[in-house]
Amino acid sequence: MKQNYNQILKFERFLRESKQSIEEYHIDQRFPWAEEIGNLIDKIEEKAKGIEEEFNYNRHDSNGFEFDIKARNWPDSEKIIKLYGISEEAFYDYWQSFLDENLGMSADDIIENTKFLEGWGVYGRSGGWLSFTYKDYDFTEYSPAIVDILSDLNYQTDNLTDEEVEEWKQFKETANAGFSILKRLNAFNQFEEIHEAERIANYTKENLQSFLKKLDDLKNELLGIQERIKKFWENSVSDFDEWIKYEIEESGDA
Repeated sequence: MKQNYNQILKFERFLRESKQSIEEYHIDQRFPWAEEIGNLIDKIEEKAKGIEEEFNYNRHDSNGFEFDIKARNWPDSEKIIKLYGISEEAFYDYWQSFLDENLGMSADDIIENTKFLEGWGVYGRSGGWLSFTYKDYDFTEYSPAIVDILSDLNYQTDNLTDEEVEEWKQFKETANAGFSILKRLNAFNQFEEIHEAERIANYTKENLQSFLKKLDDLKNELLGIQERIKKFWENSVSDFDEWIKYEIEESGDA
């Protein structure tokens, strides 16, 4: 019983949010596609907000998605100092060089192969956060992109009078199953402007669905960066062992 009640509450909240989106973006509620478009906008906003929170967007005023790169593993400094006969200061210099080199190479590689990001930087008091800038716009300002997608539809419906819409609805209800056939036969040119609005509405829905797909792809790319950082730290000690061995052999310091 409680589960059913929670589902009802969730559905009611969903309807309220959809109605808010319809009103916020001035979607004409006289038409049957308004609710579906409102639902798509809700999904876009929910997805965008989730990405913003999950990937620490602008946490350190970087205008980018931020990733925690603070050290999670640490090599055995005493073992390496003894093995190569280097000072403690030299060990720390080597370790820092290893981290800087891998950071630069990895970040540049991500930028080179990304669909969504441009430019990177290091933020935080100790440089423990790696930030990537979003290509298209300030990620928190996605509303103008939605407004742009809706612009043609809103322009088209704003020019339709209540009388025209009501006449179209009555005709559609009377024609019932034969409406789609009559429409294909261009049997009622008096509704041409409404049919154009319907065509634009379908195109608008496709664009909103593409926007949602783009957010899904962005999230997958950001998850990939997160996983890449995780794997780096998992392998950092063994990778550093190989790296310092090569560096010392090349420099002749051993």
